[in-house]
Amino acid sequence: MPISRDTAARLVADLKSCCDTADRLLHAVTPALSPPQSAELRGLVGQFMGRAYLNIMRPLLNQFPGLPFPVGATGETSAAPAFSSEAAGAIERHRDLIRAGEESGIFRTGTLHEVEAALQDLNVFLSQADRGGNPA
Repeated sequence: MPISRDTAARLVADLKSCCDTADRLLHAVTPALSPPQSAELRGLVGQFMGRAYLNIMRPLLNQFPGLPFPVGATGETSAAPAFSSEAAGAIERHRDLIRAGEESGIFRTGTLHEVEAALQDLNVFLSQADRGGNPA
């Protein structure tokens, strides 16, 4: 299944929105965490954002020069559930497209797995932090 410019734009917009929500998550949750937890959360969010950008968004932006890179939205929500739900939804909506991109060489093999693993690591951290009484 070839990736069209419109489909690529939707995928980039969805993942950019997830990264924006992850950034809001950091700002909302970090003050309530211990310094080691804060450092771990920053690392996990960075891994997710980096993998989403390097593995998916950048190849699409290279494949389709001039593809719009949306500016993030502002506004506060319950950051952790919003991020988890938004990221999982974006991955699920575009799962077949990402797999097709791996098969066609737009994305390198393992891209989907790496982004999903980064999301899972973040969700595990947030769940553990929440059980420990920290807001997440």
